[in-house]
Amino acid sequence: MRINITITQEDILNNLDIITGIRELAIRIKDANESYKEVKKNSFELENEKNKTESNDKKSDSNEHEKVKTQESSQYTIDDIRAIAVNVAKNKGSKAVRNALNSFGFNKVSDITEDKFDSVYKLLEEEL
Repeated sequence: MRINITITQEDILNNLDIITGIRELAIRIKDANESYKEVKKNSFELENEKNKTESNDKKSDSNEHEKVKTQESSQYTIDDIRAIAVNVAKNKGSKAVRNALNSFGFNKVSDITEDKFDSVYKLLEEEL
């Protein structure tokens, strides 16, 4: 911060207290500037700490979701579904496989979402 003050020699001669006033003003400005820097620094440190805490909370939440997902994961894999789909296609034709997949809204085996693996597998198993 820069402040320009113009004082004439006449101002100083007529009022000697002006120098003291300017000095006190400069000290107050310096103190205010240092206080501002300290507040800004503390605010930055608090923001960093808050971001770290939020990041840790998100990691914790995602770990919990992964645990739940693992517990709820299906007992069949996409490879199991492909294998049974091939067997159904051999025995009943590819139309039977296509109809089973379409009943779940899927066009092909690779479109099947993990949450539907068990249901699709069981339906294909019934086709055999």
